[in-house]
Amino acid sequence: MTVKKQTKKLSFHFFLKLSVILVFFPYSQFVFGQSSLNKVKLINEYFPDKQSLIVKEKANVNDNIIHYSSFQAIAFPVANLNGENISLSYENEQFTVTIGRRNLTPDLPLWQLIPIVQFANSPYQSAYTPLGEVKKGEPRYKYHFAFLDNLLGLRLFQADLLNIPDVLWDIPRNEKGEYIMAESEMYYAPHKNQNISAIIYNTLDLQEKQFIRYILTDRNIDMLFGIEGNDLKFYGDPYYCFLQTEIDTMAVNRLRNEAEAHYKSIEENAMAFLKGKYVSKLNPRTNMAGLLKVLEANKSNEFFNPYNMHFIKNSLDKLEELNQLADEEMDLNRRNLEELSNSFREHWNLLKQYNPLVYTAIENISHWSAFFRYIRLTNPENWNSFVQKLENVKITGAPIVKTPTSYENVTVKAKTKKR
Repeated sequence: MTVKKQTKKLSFHFFLKLSVILVFFPYSQFVFGQSSLNKVKLINEYFPDKQSLIVKEKANVNDNIIHYSSFQAIAFPVANLNGENISLSYENEQFTVTIGRRNLTPDLPLWQLIPIVQFANSPYQSAYTPLGEVKKGEPRYKYHFAFLDNLLGLRLFQADLLNIPDVLWDIPRNEKGEYIMAESEMYYAPHKNQNISAIIYNTLDLQEKQFIRYILTDRNIDMLFGIEGNDLKFYGDPYYCFLQTEIDTMAVNRLRNEAEAHYKSIEENAMAFLKGKYVSKLNPRTNMAGLLKVLEANKSNEFFNPYNMHFIKNSLDKLEELNQLADEEMDLNRRNLEELSNSFREHWNLLKQYNPLVYTAIENISHWSAFFRYIRLTNPENWNSFVQKLENVKITGAPIVKTPTSYENVTVKAKTKKR
């Protein structure tokens, strides 16, 4: 196998598995991810001068809590709608759902409709994760391409701030100090409800040392839809699922030592193979891709020194074998904290009151992507036609937003508007 092929085989997943905080996330789902870092400014009332708050953290910081968003449910019709033909249309700037003989015009703004359709039309279920690649010590937070650089992506980012109570309730502002809102959201003025905050965070404080991971998801939700008045009604809400990874420290250390032995072998043989062309920045532990690229460029030397390349390839194979280990082979166990997840699930309506813009948007992502998946399965011809009609529709009614990829607890001066 060539070094070039080995480069492709080395995966980010392996390095996560060997970290102290073990996270398992399908990184490949974000192949359309963003290419630049961006920070979001949020006004926070706890700063008396009303300065902006830039929130930025490394991907594995924040009290060892790891989190992301994933939506995968499929909504099915309630019993009295079984057998009814259901179709979608977008004509004259109007989104319409036809169920049997009834035409419904849902109140789903265009800035949400288009990204959600793109999300439902893709093979991916993951919407957002802070566990992206790292550039210059800073993580590139990853979004599904449908939520990249738009307001709905910003709302996903905000919903991920569950463990930062002083920020979760608020709405970001732009450089002019104006709330970042769509026209359809203008009715809302941020306000921290102390009673709701106490209920939400008292629940989490009791369990704060038990979980290291939460997922905003609709997995295993029996999602249904029906007609209520002139509206499409959904039954079943997304929720935060809390998990704990149980780690066998001895097993993890053993794997680390084994991996380090292979890295050392690669380093020593690369130094012997490249001689003066080897520099410190080609350390395989921190720059494997760069090292393999240089080795590939000098592969003609292999004829004169085949042993070094043989040992390098052998160590690459061993690292890949470690990468393929199943969780149980690594003595890892992810335990769903069902009691905490179920009790916190009851707080969904409180979360919607705590920050209506964020959690209404998240609810729409979950409900409508589940509904669109049903149409995609049961009426693919109509679905494809509907998607094509939206392809050239321009999003209106919402500001253009550079979706944030990091956050940090520092303040910067910014112009603000009075609340």
